Amino acid sequence: MVRRRRKPLARKQHDRPAGTLLACLQTPHGTAPQIAARLGIHPQTARRRLQQVHRRFGEALADPDARFELEAAPRAGLA
Repeated sequence: MVRRRRKPLARKQHDRPAGTLLACLQTPHGTAPQIAARLGIHPQTARRRLQQVHRRFGEALADPDARFELEAAPRAGLA
């Protein structure tokens, strides 16, 4: 499960996307400013990162089971 879900994060600099993904998952219906505050970044930077997360994970972000799996990998430190 972890390997399958972390595949879109398998790039050189995966810490940022993984952190953004985790913040997005832990802030249900969160706005870019809320996620930016959680990450300590500028809201525009959060918007850009959120766009990347949505491009990589798409419909999985709306599926509760997929969201659980997506959250498990970064929380386990494996993504």
